[in-house]
Amino acid sequence: MDSDATNRFVPEYRRTNFKNKGRFQSDELRRRRETHQVDLRKQKREEVLAKRRNYANQGNESEDEEEYNPNANNDENQFYNKLKQDLPKMLEMIQAPDFDSQLAATVKFRQILSREHNPPIDLVIQSGVIPLWLSL
Repeated sequence: MDSDATNRFVPEYRRTNFKNKGRFQSDELRRRRETHQVDLRKQKREEVLAKRRNYANQGNESEDEEEYNPNANNDENQFYNKLKQDLPKMLEMIQAPDFDSQLAATVKFRQILSREHNPPIDLVIQSGVIPLWLSL
């Protein structure tokens, strides 16, 4: 018997299940390719954004930011002592009616919390700045 005669007598569901012959239909393959392409685009976009964020943080460093970087020839204890001294100033800046000073203080807090491997989260929480941010 040739294959045409065999195909005529064998039901469709049996032909497609034989060695997973019909497992990969064209629409299924197309759907998989599209989802894979979307995933690749998302990954690439996230990588580019992460690089931009890192570059923007490194490129816009000022003297104040370098003081908060514990790896820039400063001991970690010196960093925390400097931070404890500057926290009251930063809290005053957040409570100021001037939007620019509020923004500058918020940016400093964000940089402090995002630059370190072990950010001083407890110090920031204990300083009482979170309710101030919520009231803004």
